[in-house]
Amino acid sequence: MKLSKVRLVGFRSHHSTEVLLQDYTCIIGRNDCGKSAFLRALRLLLDPRVRPTEEDLSKIAPLQAEACIEAEFTDVPATWPIGIDSVLKLRRRVAGTPLQWEVQGMVAVEPELRKMAVGQATKGGIEKSETISADIKAELGAMPAGTLKPDQWVALYNSIDAKGLVAKELDWGPVPDTTITNLFQVVFLAADSKAEDEIGGSKSAFDDLGGMLIREAAKSNHEIAAKTAELQVLLNALVEKDEEGKWAYSPLNKMEEILKSEISLFDKDISLVHQSTAPSLGDHRFGMTLDVEDPYVKGIGNMGHGLRRSLIFAMLRTFVRMPEIVASLNEEAPLDGAIAAPEPFKLFLIEEPELYLHPQAERVRMLELQELATKPHTQVVLCTHSAFFVDLQEHRSIVRFTRDNRSKTEVFGWAGTNLTPGEKAWLLTVRYFDGGATAMLFADCAVLCEGATEKLCVPKLASALALYNPAFEIVDCNGADHIETYQKVLESLHVPYVIWIDGDEDKPEAKLVANNRITQWKALRTAIGVIVVNRHDWEDAAGMPHAGREKPLKSWTKFVANGDACTAPLENAIRAVYERQDLDMRTP
Repeated sequence: MKLSKVRLVGFRSHHSTEVLLQDYTCIIGRNDCGKSAFLRALRLLLDPRVRPTEEDLSKIAPLQAEACIEAEFTDVPATWPIGIDSVLKLRRRVAGTPLQWEVQGMVAVEPELRKMAVGQATKGGIEKSETISADIKAELGAMPAGTLKPDQWVALYNSIDAKGLVAKELDWGPVPDTTITNLFQVVFLAADSKAEDEIGGSKSAFDDLGGMLIREAAKSNHEIAAKTAELQVLLNALVEKDEEGKWAYSPLNKMEEILKSEISLFDKDISLVHQSTAPSLGDHRFGMTLDVEDPYVKGIGNMGHGLRRSLIFAMLRTFVRMPEIVASLNEEAPLDGAIAAPEPFKLFLIEEPELYLHPQAERVRMLELQELATKPHTQVVLCTHSAFFVDLQEHRSIVRFTRDNRSKTEVFGWAGTNLTPGEKAWLLTVRYFDGGATAMLFADCAVLCEGATEKLCVPKLASALALYNPAFEIVDCNGADHIETYQKVLESLHVPYVIWIDGDEDKPEAKLVANNRITQWKALRTAIGVIVVNRHDWEDAAGMPHAGREKPLKSWTKFVANGDACTAPLENAIRAVYERQDLDMRTP
């Protein structure tokens, strides 16, 4: 099962955005571009414990009434009670309606019957409806006395539906929050969590993740399953009413009587409709308290932020291993005829996973999260400012948010054709030998160069010319052959870039190759791309003799160590790069 698409309308800076997700999705972008808001929206959609606030609404008034979070899931199991043909479309209204969750499916045309299908109907609503057919009203005529509880309404709906009396259409219909609670589990690791929030409370990352670990260990235990079913029957009986409309548990009758009398003191014409709901035990939602100490310090709240993050990742790694642990230690055979509860979908939302991590830890955390995302019914979505969590090889997992001039959030994901096997192999090589190569995706402008010489010398020369901009990233592409691969990535994620290339005018064969490359790059680029072409090569522009493999060192010695002035051709090229203007210094 996979969360494949999310659409936000009127949610903070998200005017109307659509994001395509992978099993592991990395969201990048400048500060305050809507990344954290997107994670919050996912949490609001799938975690009923979290409620929307006024701050979640866009300040654009016309959008507020339409504000919603909508998601599409694919490969939905047949055991799930919601979804059509393995596809589930789920929506949560952020404001303006009491029915906050809706699911797309074949639902009753009649509004009161829609409410009945989710246990929210009333006898008065059914009786007063002028559009419910006489056949349905006749079928419902012998309803039990008293106020009906939700499961009774659902049973009545199922009975008339089974007889083909309900006219249906494909539309959005309400879904109870208990269904969301039973089908989804969300772990949210916030960037600004305080120690006491992280280690305690019903919404803490430790408690949520710890509960999931225990559930994974306990869900196949026959004794727990049997006792849970037995207790569920007792709890359901506790809140049932008899034919006279009286509660089976007498204190509830007294409680209702007292409530009615208290209400009547000031509001005599108000009737009380009271319906108790038994807790659902089938999903075994455990909690966990986790604390640590060493010989000198007690309590994780008194220890470093890095340790808390390290514990979270240790729990994530343990979660990955739980299925094999349970399989190796649990020798019980499945119960005959037992109906397995639907496996919940697990979503891990992580803000800035790089926080408080050493570089060595950063290098492996992405691999750990990618492994976590391969587990069934499991997905990871994170936002980051670290290049270590961006996998260029898995280019479709990268989503870039922008918000120019403090306006609405824009979303850019991979829009082109897949990279070739050779291009993927090169990006895999880059990941292992140049872990900072993905830094270009965080830049205001990426400057794609053939080798290391420009990366070593250009920042110093640009500073001397009062052109230097730290938001520009000089990228060593390790040869002109690889520039197109980087260009494809930058174009798809809408990162502005400059290609700075040698024209090789003095070498006939090399000149032909350079001309063909430049023609190809021009065909691929859009308005965000600029191309700067030297007349011949770097040495020619810099006024240096050819140095072969020693070019980077000799150039660095000349311009950085010795501080030599920039030549006119090199200055022209550097100005074109930092001013993002096309320049071709070859002879026309």
